[in-house]
Amino acid sequence: MSSNRIKGLNTVLSITENGQLNENFTAIKDHEFTIKTEIKQEAYVGESSDRYDETFHGASGKITMHLENLDFLRFMRAISLRAQNREVNVQFNIQTSYATPSGQRKRVTFPDVYFGEIPVSTPGKNDYVTFTLNWSCGQFRVG
Repeated sequence: MSSNRIKGLNTVLSITENGQLNENFTAIKDHEFTIKTEIKQEAYVGESSDRYDETFHGASGKITMHLENLDFLRFMRAISLRAQNREVNVQFNIQTSYATPSGQRKRVTFPDVYFGEIPVSTPGKNDYVTFTLNWSCGQFRVG
């Protein structure tokens, strides 16, 4: 019996500077994301049940990556310069793809992501160096 579960195909973190693609990071171990919404609830004395609404607050997530080369140092420098408003022409985007066993594919794009703290881990001399990116953005696209 075949499985109908959806598999993640690939996730890419891209960096553009001055509108030109500068770097793609693809050694991504895992990726998770959350679509952030807030439920609003209001009770009125003239009504028998509460009213609900929701507000969209963007998306956030976490990526764990292995380092393949020393370009990650330039990547971290670009993040720190943007955070200091010294480099405003850099943009970070995340794309992740999903596929069904029937061959259907969809891509989710998170444009213009921003990062929090970036821990870098060197667990031992026989292990790969990893870093974790906690990110947020104001929108996402499905296509």
